[in-house]
Amino acid sequence: MGGLRVIPTRPPKPLPGRIECIEISCKGRSALFPAHLVVTGDRELRLSFDPLDVDQRRELVRIIMGRADAWLPEASKRTDRPLRSFWSLLKNALMLLSIGRQQKKMRLQRMARKLRMRKPARQCRTPSCCFSCASSVS
Repeated sequence: MGGLRVIPTRPPKPLPGRIECIEISCKGRSALFPAHLVVTGDRELRLSFDPLDVDQRRELVRIIMGRADAWLPEASKRTDRPLRSFWSLLKNALMLLSIGRQQKKMRLQRMARKLRMRKPARQCRTPSCCFSCASSVS
C-alpha cells in the first residue's frame, strides 16, 4: 500500500525501540496502521505500511482523500431527467442500427458492382478445346 514520510515539528529524539504502528489523526478521528521504519534521517522518518486489511485501507483512503464528494463543486448537482436520458439512449441505438443497415447496403452494392465489372469468359475458337465449348456446339 506504500508508506509515508514524517517530518517532526520538534527536533527528533532517538527512537526508544521498534516501530510497530503509526497513529494518524484527522478531524477528531484517529486510526492505527501497522508500519515499519525504512529510513531515518536527520530531519525525517520514512515508514512503510505493513499489509493492511480492507477496513484499514478504506480508513487510510478516507484520511488522505477526505469525503468522496468533497472534491465536487457545490453547484454541479444537476436534476435527474430519466425521460431525456432514455430518449438520448433510444436515438443513439437507432442511429447505430441505421449505420449497420447502411454498411450492409454499401457492401451489397460493391459486390454487385464487382459482378458487373467481371470480364466474360473467353470463348474458345475450336469446339474440341474444352468441355464447355464442346457442349455448346452440340
